[in-house]
Amino acid sequence: MMLHPTQELEPPANPERFNVGIALILTLDSLTPEMRAAFILRDAFDYGFEEIGLLVGKTPTACRQLVSRARHRLAGAKPADPPSSETDHPLVTAFWEASRQGDMDRLLALFAEDIEVHTDGGGRVKAAINVLNGSRNAARLFAGLARKRRFPAGPCPPLRWINGSPGLVSVEGGVLQTTALSIRRGRIEAIWIMRNPDKLKHLRLHM
Repeated sequence: MMLHPTQELEPPANPERFNVGIALILTLDSLTPEMRAAFILRDAFDYGFEEIGLLVGKTPTACRQLVSRARHRLAGAKPADPPSSETDHPLVTAFWEASRQGDMDRLLALFAEDIEVHTDGGGRVKAAINVLNGSRNAARLFAGLARKRRFPAGPCPPLRWINGSPGLVSVEGGVLQTTALSIRRGRIEAIWIMRNPDKLKHLRLHM
């Protein structure tokens, strides 16, 4: 996912638009590479199934099925809860504290069972290559990082709005990063960690 962080101090003016877009992007990220490519080529660029087949190495019939499955999954994308400082700030703070303390039980209580963790280092700084799925895997990740002392201690940074989602701006191991949380029904269902310095240039100018 390509994030372009902002430092908005208030929730976005049109939270529903942001949340639907984030849900669709998250679902698009969850598609297989072949399914995602076939869907984009068909619905965004109006390629024929024979053309798509040549590009992805599949038969036209297989490409039609890939596009159909992608559309079905995207149609079921569920938007996150509308951003709210009053409800989101306690969850963001709780996540910060639990991740710094490596508290597995508390992290599991905060995470949705099917949570996804996305990271982007742009090949410039250390970051996970693949999307991490599942609450237990996500909790293990942050608990492990806490044990390695990669996280700074101290109070939770101020709440920021990043692409319409509540989150934080911090420096981890000397690297500037943003952490955006998608919250639904009081649980964190997705985390996007942006560490790619090329995508944070404008953010550095405001710090």
